[in-house]
Amino acid sequence: MEKLYTLTETQISILKLTTGGHSILEAGEIVCGNAETGRTHADNIRKRMNVDDIGAAGILAMKLKIFSLDDVIVRLKDPSKPPVFPS
Repeated sequence: MEKLYTLTETQISILKLTTGGHSILEAGEIVCGNAETGRTHADNIRKRMNVDDIGAAGILAMKLKIFSLDDVIVRLKDPSKPPVFPS
């Protein structure tokens, strides 16, 4: 039987990107050069981690220390503007 939370390096890369706000298709294009491959990886990630949502998979992966919040690359809506925080 396969260990439930065993993810490939590619799946972990997809998960880091989607956790940071990239769409599944964008993550597939970035990691694999094929947007549709991202959908396949996301489906496999959700099945292996027993969750319905890729966002939940990202949170669970961080809780399980598969990767940390520091590993997540956040997708900014406008990369030319830094995030603004209340003072």
